[in-house]
Amino acid sequence: MAAPHISGIAALLLERNPQLKPWQVKEILIGSATALDSAFDRNTQGSGMVDVIKAVQGGGKPSMDLTCTVIKEPRRIERVTVALKNTSAQTMHEVKAVLAATAPGIKVVSEARDYATLRVGAEASAAHEIEVGEDAKAGIYEFTLNATYRDDGGKAQSLSCKVPHEIGRAERSHAGDGDDMP
Repeated sequence: MAAPHISGIAALLLERNPQLKPWQVKEILIGSATALDSAFDRNTQGSGMVDVIKAVQGGGKPSMDLTCTVIKEPRRIERVTVALKNTSAQTMHEVKAVLAATAPGIKVVSEARDYATLRVGAEASAAHEIEVGEDAKAGIYEFTLNATYRDDGGKAQSLSCKVPHEIGRAERSHAGDGDDMP
């Protein structure tokens, strides 16, 4: 006799919300049930007796627990701070620079950096971010800094320079190998 009762409650739920999927109806029925006897576990007695009022007044929404998990890919970000000094005879206006890498396993992730206006003899620094992949080997890598600016006459200019940067060995902990610090 349980089947016609549950079918009737399922029909009431679908009447209230026809978009419910079968698994959602099942979740509502299970979520609105009250245990019959505490001496028995769920494997013995099931979810218990369905509370029709609770099921129907639940708004036709299944009661579910939601677990969110963030999956991160291993990566390491390093900052490369590059200083630009104006050694020319005129002011460099609206200086912007972008770092470029060509080495395998190394990727520049920062956008162009603003170095503002550099008067004659002035210096400015900006941090550029690089992503070091797991396959990148330790060593000194050469990056290229490409800068653009306007001269005193308003004409667009560009220049580039090489930037050496040392990539160290990635620090990784190996549980159980005896080398880990407490």
